[in-house]
Amino acid sequence: MTKVAPDHAASNGSLVPQQQGKAAERRSLLKSLAFAATVAPAIGHWAQSQAQIHALLSASIFSDDQESTLVSAVDTLLPKTGQWGAVELGVPLYLLKYFSLCIEEDQQQLVVSQLQGLNAKAMQKYQKTFFTCERAHRETLLNVLANSANENDKRFFGLLKSQSIHGFRNTKEVTTGPYRYQIAPGHFNGCLPIDSPAVT
Repeated sequence: MTKVAPDHAASNGSLVPQQQGKAAERRSLLKSLAFAATVAPAIGHWAQSQAQIHALLSASIFSDDQESTLVSAVDTLLPKTGQWGAVELGVPLYLLKYFSLCIEEDQQQLVVSQLQGLNAKAMQKYQKTFFTCERAHRETLLNVLANSANENDKRFFGLLKSQSIHGFRNTKEVTTGPYRYQIAPGHFNGCLPIDSPAVT
């Protein structure tokens, strides 16, 4: 799933240790997402099989690092606090598809640049990529975006937050669990016994 650029390879064809570790972290994170999405019943709304998950990732407009940053940002916004969180319900897969297929090109460029910016800020402040930072550091970086005077920062954070919540609230687990949503509420029985013949 993770593509290694030629300049990431050592002379013997293998990755240098630090780069190998980062590549392994990305692979592990995306594999965990795919596994969680496969085993969680709610993922049926976004993807039905492992093949569809790979198809979503391959059709993504994002690089591996950007995908991992998006997964970590969603996990930071809606972490697992009980039975499941946004990642366990496959919300990042929904966002990958939504951002890749359902928004205008200028918005796509905004999302890509902001994900790159999150990583750059994490490297500058914590000497780590965003998706390898501990949760408290990720929360700090996202709060900076939320309270930024920069219009693009606010637009990105608002889009990420609103769509993460939308995806989470519309999963099967949430709608049929806490919200107790019923597609056809109430009951109807059209076959009732007749005690006496109808009067003509």
